[in-house]
Amino acid sequence: MYAGQMLKPPHPVARAAYAMAMWVNPNNHALDGGRESSAMEREARGANRRYVFGWKTHLGHLTGGGTMMANLEALWVAGRTQPGKFTLALPTGHYTHGRISAVLKTAL
Repeated sequence: MYAGQMLKPPHPVARAAYAMAMWVNPNNHALDGGRESSAMEREARGANRRYVFGWKTHLGHLTGGGTMMANLEALWVAGRTQPGKFTLALPTGHYTHGRISAVLKTAL
């Protein structure tokens, strides 16, 4: 009964918009291939840094998937920058945390 179920296929208009965007900017994950989307990413990161978190500096980027990719990268970076430490997750945490930790062979 959840109205925002994420398993539905994308709307045909969304598919068409994505196809058109890829036609003009197919490599939006690199600065030299996606200047416009990279500029939008910098702007979004800066707004998050200032208004959401109140940080003076930041390092990071936006991910293509807010669940799997963002959690994977966060846990991967944590494991590389804090070796020997473990990640604490509540039982109500997202199910990907345990799966990703198992793949990365890190303690959760």
